[in-house]
Amino acid sequence: MHVIFSSKEDLLTALADDLFQKFRAWIDERLDPADAAPGRLVRACVRAVLTPEDDVVSARGEFALVAQLMTMPAAAEIAREHGRRLDEDLRADGLYEDVRVLIVAAADGANSAVQWGGVPPAPATLRRLQDRLVQLTREPDLWERIPWAASAST
Repeated sequence: MHVIFSSKEDLLTALADDLFQKFRAWIDERLDPADAAPGRLVRACVRAVLTPEDDVVSARGEFALVAQLMTMPAAAEIAREHGRRLDEDLRADGLYEDVRVLIVAAADGANSAVQWGGVPPAPATLRRLQDRLVQLTREPDLWERIPWAASAST
């Protein structure tokens, strides 16, 4: 099927939408149909984001493409909308908010070095982090048992 776009902006906006839809599909493909416990989507997100990348050059290219597309207001709006929907779904997943925020931030941050040209974590490191974050989704009370110091923001 061939699609003709009326402008370069329409083409790039469609590309951005496609990339974000593929990312969500990448997460949804990792949902365990036998898993109905709270945190199911967060676990799928962790599995998707912390899957060792076989092609680091390709991953860097996608990060660079998304970053470039985000300079366009229409593409940035698409990204915000996809991000809002994913965030809503993650919030509705049943985990304590602090646990969800920690797990998603850790998973997202684990691969961020690639965006800056850095060395990605070794596959064994990603697998270990993935296992530990998934465990935390299954035992969120571990978070509550940590003797946190009082903070100014609470």
